[in-house]
Amino acid sequence: ESLGIDLIKVVDSRVIEVRKGLQDNNKKAGSLKKNIESSYKALDSSLNKYQRSHNDQESAKTKYEEGEVDGSDSRNDVLKLKDIFVTKTRENDDSKGHYANQLGQTNKDQEV
Repeated sequence: ESLGIDLIKVVDSRVIEVRKGLQDNNKKAGSLKKNIESSYKALDSSLNKYQRSHNDQESAKTKYEEGEVDGSDSRNDVLKLKDIFVTKTRENDDSKGHYANQLGQTNKDQEV
């Protein structure tokens, strides 16, 4: 009888331990899921910003090149277009860097 009681106590103890482990794992899984979802959302956002920035840069480049070739714009207007193009290029480079960093972070989050 005492062996049966000891076995029951051991089994009960193990059941409690396993349940606690399951609860901890569920909490960790929920946390990891939230983390990866927020990482995907940030990646999507940075990709959209990069694409928008790239389109703005291409538009500024086209306007600048047309202004130079056209000849109907004053030299000051062409210089303004060039300044806008340079600014858009810098913004695009920043957006590209931010996107690359976020992509690296998302990849790191996926490895966990």
